[in-house]
Amino acid sequence: MDFKLAKKTVIDAVKTASNIIGLDFIDVQFETGNKFVSDSVSSLFDRYLYVIKWNVEWLKNASLEEILVNAYYQVRIGYQQSQVEFREKLIDEEVYVEEEELVKVWEDEFSYYTELTGNELDDVDYMNQETVIDAVSFAYIVFKHY
Repeated sequence: MDFKLAKKTVIDAVKTASNIIGLDFIDVQFETGNKFVSDSVSSLFDRYLYVIKWNVEWLKNASLEEILVNAYYQVRIGYQQSQVEFREKLIDEEVYVEEEELVKVWEDEFSYYTELTGNELDDVDYMNQETVIDAVSFAYIVFKHY
């Protein structure tokens, strides 16, 4: 896929998933690969800035499907973080909030988050996190229906 089109696809996919999930404050940045653990890491959600940082090196070779799924996944991670960080405000404003027990699990996992290493054997712990399972499920649903 042409790099310019890939960047546009990222922006559009993040907007789509953000609209579905009710977030309007996630931004997108494109970063060089040396800021990531490896070129195989597509993107990272920066929970302090509410920005999805995209690996330009990965993006240059990504398929449409890979871009979409990764965008949807990262938006869901942002949603989870917003549920943890702004829970009381969301309740006060009568905005949809997840069950308290689930949000507590997310909060605990974000406190001790296992990052991707690029090694499939080491990444089993990453894949078993509830935040990851939830984000993968969301990405799959959005990919299949939108």
